[in-house]
Amino acid sequence: MSTCLITDITHPVQEVPFTIPELLTLHDALLQTPFVSPRSQLQVHLCKLAILHSHISEFTINLNSGHTSPTTITNILNSINTTTHHLSQWPNSLPKDWIYNTMVVPSDWNQWTPIAHTYSSFWAANDWARYRTLQICTCHLRLRFYHLLTTTNQANTACISLDSLAGDISTTHVKIRNLANDICASMLYHLGYKCMGSAERLYPIEAYPQGKYARLMSASQVTWPLYVAGIVEGVDAAQRVWIASQLDVIGGDAGVQQASAMAEVVRELALRK
Repeated sequence: MSTCLITDITHPVQEVPFTIPELLTLHDALLQTPFVSPRSQLQVHLCKLAILHSHISEFTINLNSGHTSPTTITNILNSINTTTHHLSQWPNSLPKDWIYNTMVVPSDWNQWTPIAHTYSSFWAANDWARYRTLQICTCHLRLRFYHLLTTTNQANTACISLDSLAGDISTTHVKIRNLANDICASMLYHLGYKCMGSAERLYPIEAYPQGKYARLMSASQVTWPLYVAGIVEGVDAAQRVWIASQLDVIGGDAGVQQASAMAEVVRELALRK
């Protein structure tokens, strides 16, 4: 389901394989189920984003047929803002051992950010990667809807200032870059590093998981978040190239073949934008 939220960047918009009533039923069922882990809450947010994606797709269809209203636009904008707020509260609910630490990265480790994130467990690292991906997806849906309003002159219909939209778009781009930086800052934990001029892949002392298969699992789990960070609007070409290089590592060193194909898509976007 998460694939449908973001692949319209590089492919025609995909429909979520569920109807809105089905998604609402799923959402209510998830809320009634006790949260057994931080990831359980993320499933609820994913469902909310799928509902939002479906509403925007439905709005697009109605727009093409001339059946839209200012009320619908307002409702979608309110849903975007509410979803953004609820998702931002997720870190406040985490147990202490889910909070990540930071470390200064030596300049010859060839990392994107000078500060790296380290985690207490694979599960914590994986959940943070999922969380940041959902945040990027939320930003993407916001931008998608904003661009739809501006290109079809619907902003004026809903009495929304174009200057206000432009400001929100700029702010959203900044947020996307920060989220992409956070995902990149986690690659040291997931993938280790190579010093410039060295072929040996190393891991910092704090890094977990230890062992070949644990690291393979870690790399495979972070492939999708890294790809999303590489294709979303607002990330510059230099960062896309670095992200593509990390996907190459996952595809080559870890043997996750899909990552190699993803690297090519990200690299093509870097050359195009």
